[in-house]
Amino acid sequence: MSQLTAATPLATLATALAGRRQRSIAAAVCLAFGAVTLVLLPIAARPMPPMPGFVPVYQSALIAVYGLTTYLFLVQYRRLQSVPLLVLGAGSLYVTLIVFLQLLSFPNVLAPGRLLGDGADTTTWLWTFWHLGPPLFALPYALLEGDAEGGRHPARASPRRARWLGLLTLAGTVLAAALTGLVVTRYVHWLPKCVEGDDYGLLTTSGIGPAVVAATVLALAVLCWRTRLRTVLQLWLAVSLLLLVFDNLVTLPGAARGTVGWFAGRMEALVAGFILLGVYLREIDVLHVQAEAAAHEREARRAELQLARDNLALALEAAEMGGWDLDLRAGTSRRSGRHDAIFGHREPVTAWTVETLLGHVVPEDRDGSGPRSMRRGGRGGSTSSAASGGPTTGRSARSRCGARSPATNAASRDRWRASSWTPPGSARPRRG
Repeated sequence: MSQLTAATPLATLATALAGRRQRSIAAAVCLAFGAVTLVLLPIAARPMPPMPGFVPVYQSALIAVYGLTTYLFLVQYRRLQSVPLLVLGAGSLYVTLIVFLQLLSFPNVLAPGRLLGDGADTTTWLWTFWHLGPPLFALPYALLEGDAEGGRHPARASPRRARWLGLLTLAGTVLAAALTGLVVTRYVHWLPKCVEGDDYGLLTTSGIGPAVVAATVLALAVLCWRTRLRTVLQLWLAVSLLLLVFDNLVTLPGAARGTVGWFAGRMEALVAGFILLGVYLREIDVLHVQAEAAAHEREARRAELQLARDNLALALEAAEMGGWDLDLRAGTSRRSGRHDAIFGHREPVTAWTVETLLGHVVPEDRDGSGPRSMRRGGRGGSTSSAASGGPTTGRSARSRCGARSPATNAASRDRWRASSWTPPGSARPRRG
């Protein structure tokens, strides 16, 4: 019969190592979007036909994608107490809130006029802070992850502090988003001018757009350098950052809303947000398959163990033997129905402990290594025994306890096997 082994925790997106297939797919995605960006650059400023309803649908999709990604990051943080995951969850939450505020700032989308702000500057600056969110939160994630070997998370919160750290981080993130909204609405005139009507060419000439691109490239470089993209999460986070670079590179030359570059940038930004969520959902499906396989294997081993127990019970019954198992740590035992009768008890014994066992051992054997070792083994472990009974005659019986070398494993430190027997012809079993 195969031995039951301790269950190993299933890997998650944050801890699973990226394999060759994952890296090949990631490289293919990067090359495909890079090629599309290069092809569209020459025509980025060309206007496209109006698309009514595009903005609310697009912004709502972004909010849903980043919101679900936030939830997945925070769930993983609660499980692993990994501070880097909390940082990513906070970054995703920040982007979700900023995108929501930007939706409110578009004119004639949810209501006549603008629900937030009084001009296009608010909308453009919210776009800027949205695109600054991923690199600004990916940078500390990369620094915290470092170049730890084997996918370990070097920064972990203790279980007692994990909840409070998470709540404080989320509260700080909501406060940061609220302050951002306050600045780009009431104090937007303090910020550099970056848009005239639908023309946001000033975003490039003022240096704000290139600064956003530089921040994203810096975060991507640090992520690759510090983590070597070992895990699936690190790999696809790098892909997401690169797609945001492509988004900026094609959006800025577009220079106006409704152009080819503007629409292409929106699509690349949506894919950049969706890519982590999609990979997470894919990994959940893979883990579900692994969990099902583990459950089937565990059930097969349980059935195998139960069959072995049934065979043992049948063998003990045929040999007129009884068996018991004693937990030396808890002081509890499990005995078969015949066990107590073999030891001479007409009624079942309430408790069977080491002292009870020694009470059935003849005095000259009590000084043997077996009972003494069992007393010492009370720190942890278990003792199992088989007791046999046979026809009784006029001879008296004695119980012998023979010690064998302890077998140490993860479940018990000391395990001893002992046997007691009733010689043919004895009058009745002797109690101690």
